[in-house]
Amino acid sequence: MRHGLRLDAINVRRVKGPDGYFTVAMGVVVYRLIEDKVHELGLGVELIGDVAIVKAKSWSSINKLLNYARSMGISIIED
Repeated sequence: MRHGLRLDAINVRRVKGPDGYFTVAMGVVVYRLIEDKVHELGLGVELIGDVAIVKAKSWSSINKLLNYARSMGISIIED
């Protein structure tokens, strides 16, 4: 992400990584707020220190997660 990672928001880039996944990154505190939705959607998660990275093969799954987060008042930072 060009401007650095904000741990108080969901950081998203609408580009697939070399592994074929769309990813979003956020602080663990933000992740805990949406953890149930992440599991409900069947998305993969990696916790690395204070950062949570959520992965999905389809953009529609990520979009559902982002819409849910917006409805909870969580900021979305798009790069």
